[in-house]
Amino acid sequence: MSIDGIEKTAYDESSFLKDDPKENKRRKKAEKKRRRYKFTDKKHPTLGIVSYILALLSLAGIVIAITISTVAEGQGGMLTGSLCALGFVFSAVGIVCAGITFKTDDYIFTFSWIGLLANIVIWLFTAVMFVVGM
Repeated sequence: MSIDGIEKTAYDESSFLKDDPKENKRRKKAEKKRRRYKFTDKKHPTLGIVSYILALLSLAGIVIAITISTVAEGQGGMLTGSLCALGFVFSAVGIVCAGITFKTDDYIFTFSWIGLLANIVIWLFTAVMFVVGM
């Protein structure tokens, strides 16, 4: 079959579309939805998830330490210092864990990036708190 001297093939996209406008709209919507999802075999790296969890633990420890110190009107003692020091160490380990994951290529790095950025912010915050507190 030819239209204006151009031969149509069985694989021409327009040959698949029907004359029904509802069917065309449904197909276009399905195509749009299909392009949104990324189907891949890649997984999240274990160390990236560990980095993210360490960031959450560090943040929780520091929030608890700040809460205790606030309730005790600045006289939190060894407990608040220990919690902040533990948060500092956890965030340093989280930075290292996230850094290790970026040496590989076959992973999704969402948790690694979140863990790395959160751990850097927490580490800098606790470092400033230690320097100002001395």
